[in-house]
Amino acid sequence: MKKVIFVIGSLSNGGAERVISILANELSKLHYSVEVILLYKNEISYKMNEEIKIRFIDVSNDKKVMKVFKRMYLLHKIFKNASNSTVISFLSQINIYSIIASIHTNTKLIVSERNDPYQVPTVKSIRIFRNFLYKFIDKLVCQTEDAVKYFNKTIQKKSIVIYNPLNEELLNMIEKKKENSLKNNSVIENSIVSVVRLEPQKRVDLLIEAFYEVQKQFPEYRLIIYGDGSCRKSLSDQIISLNLQNKVYLPGFVNRVNEKIKNAYMFVICSEYEGMSNSLIEAMALGLPVISTNSPIGGAKMLINNEINGILIPVNNKDSLVEAMIKILENPEFRNKLARNASNIVNIINNKKIIDKWIDLIER
Repeated sequence: MKKVIFVIGSLSNGGAERVISILANELSKLHYSVEVILLYKNEISYKMNEEIKIRFIDVSNDKKVMKVFKRMYLLHKIFKNASNSTVISFLSQINIYSIIASIHTNTKLIVSERNDPYQVPTVKSIRIFRNFLYKFIDKLVCQTEDAVKYFNKTIQKKSIVIYNPLNEELLNMIEKKKENSLKNNSVIENSIVSVVRLEPQKRVDLLIEAFYEVQKQFPEYRLIIYGDGSCRKSLSDQIISLNLQNKVYLPGFVNRVNEKIKNAYMFVICSEYEGMSNSLIEAMALGLPVISTNSPIGGAKMLINNEINGILIPVNNKDSLVEAMIKILENPEFRNKLARNASNIVNIINNKKIIDKWIDLIER
């Protein structure tokens, strides 16, 4: 039985974590021996098949410098004892651990970039170190062609673009939503939604500023931003300062968030940079009209045909965001056209083809 080992910081809320949970479950169903190694937190927010072994490398009792070396040593030990396995690692810093730990082990190593490699890691010296280490990998998986182009020709030859898959629960929800639409049971809510980590990269502050202008013209709408992160306090303060306590909500990380957003009036994401946003893909699959910044590294522009199945706006441009939101709110026919066309993303994000691409990589 072929063994596949995934390496990630945790299985808590996050796009890379969600993709690993889907891949691990699908491979497990196909009778691969699957193990997931957690390097940072022993947190699991996604449903995992019982056959999957999940192992947490606990270095909580060690001093800061020793944590790095101990993680490396224990990860190396796991790889050494898993001869002929395929290791799949997600996210730059985790990839660095995996590459070093794989030295002198009989494993094949696939690493995946899930964000903008020009920006992440944020420390330039770590980016340079990562770029050097990528010479020693077997394969690099990126989400967009723009991400591949960041790397030198040697690494580009080892690279492949694979989209993010959709989870089974969402696909079932889409079918139910279609049935309800046919029966005219769907109720569109007066809510504008976003699902993001509350981090500076996501520019949630800009979304709140834009909504402040929009609600003057459309006071019946509310803004709900699902997710958590380091900016929660500053965003809460911003909401209070704009007197939007009864119109803007930060419910935090919510399980089964697609159930919460499926009947929203629109979905908005305004990141400064982004890989390929899972929440954007899922919102489109649910048939929501979407607005996204045309952010590097090009994930949004690969999904959105401007004003056909969504709206693309410039990065860090509040006026364009306000204009796009108002255009959807004041024109129901336009909104419904975007929603209908957005739902066709399920024909592009074809789960079987995506899983087959990963299996082909593993088998080769």
